[in-house]
Amino acid sequence: MNKSIRLFIAFMLMFCSASVLEAQNLNRQVFPEMELKNQRRLIEVPEIDGYITLKGDFHMHTIFSDGSVWPETRVEEAWADGLDVIAISDHDTYHPHKEYLNSDNHTHYKIACESAKEKNIILIQAIEITRKMPPGHFNALFVTDGNIPELNDTSLQAFLSSVEKLHNQGAVIIWNHPGWAAQQKDTVKWFGVHQALADKGWLSGIEVFNSNEWYPVALQWAMTKNLAPFANSDVHDAMRFAYNYQDNFIRPMTLVFAKERTEKSIRQAMLEKRTVAWFNGHLAGSEELLGKLFDRSLKIQKLYSANGKTKYQVSNSTDFTFQFKGLSKEWAKQLEILPRSAVTLTLSDQLKSIKIEITNWHIGSKENLIREVILNP
Repeated sequence: MNKSIRLFIAFMLMFCSASVLEAQNLNRQVFPEMELKNQRRLIEVPEIDGYITLKGDFHMHTIFSDGSVWPETRVEEAWADGLDVIAISDHDTYHPHKEYLNSDNHTHYKIACESAKEKNIILIQAIEITRKMPPGHFNALFVTDGNIPELNDTSLQAFLSSVEKLHNQGAVIIWNHPGWAAQQKDTVKWFGVHQALADKGWLSGIEVFNSNEWYPVALQWAMTKNLAPFANSDVHDAMRFAYNYQDNFIRPMTLVFAKERTEKSIRQAMLEKRTVAWFNGHLAGSEELLGKLFDRSLKIQKLYSANGKTKYQVSNSTDFTFQFKGLSKEWAKQLEILPRSAVTLTLSDQLKSIKIEITNWHIGSKENLIREVILNP
């Protein structure tokens, strides 16, 4: 046996021995395939009018009120779910874990701040003003001082004083879950105190969706009373405990159309009502904004014509869902276009356009977006 063969055999014996020893390690064997991979969901939504479309959730809780997670967990979840901006809005006075925590109304923000910077998530300082109905619960976003004394007083006058002080700080005030059954069991009512907040210019937004509840009447108020519509999770447990993440789930969120990716621009967009609520495949907002999103989301391509008929391909490059109802006598069918997919549509050669209702894109309590779709563009 020559020297080269002997060296090769020796090398193979050493390699096999090392592999066997590693496989038989009785001290530590690691199974990395069991771990949840650190991946971010990329959500495709169009930009309109030169604005940046930011994806946000502006209502969530941690152990510093009645939630069950640490503040940094909210940042990690937001990053994994594809969000750009969040607000942790722990309650102002409801702190069921206070026996075990030394905190104030800014602690959750301070803890999560560094993690948000590392993940490139914009973290807005916020609190939830917590009162019985009326007036109910309100989020104050962009707070600079969340420890004002009036928040400890449950009287209506103290509530109004608190909102005024927060407004003067530059806070954006949002009415939370107006249809929550625990506070409005059989109706969703607009009380005098809400009108007072609107008249003073202190109320800027309203949740039209919260957790798993959709409030059509709240969207109608948003449109008629000049309020920005919001969809928020109001999550208390870990997101994976609160929602079913199967089947390509997208968490509830608010789309904000901002000039820049900054807190200042986000605040300005909210004040100028440039928001759209997105939840469970539905969108809710102004006819103007939904119309522009529609126009930027779909592409119509002519495939071929034969026997007086033309086949078109309608492509959806976004993560939105479209549920069409034809309003033209020439086409009165129903059609669904799922996220990042395409369907075909066969129509008469004579048709130049069709009128459709997008039944899951809402512009009022009973109104949906209606568009004229131009063929052969």
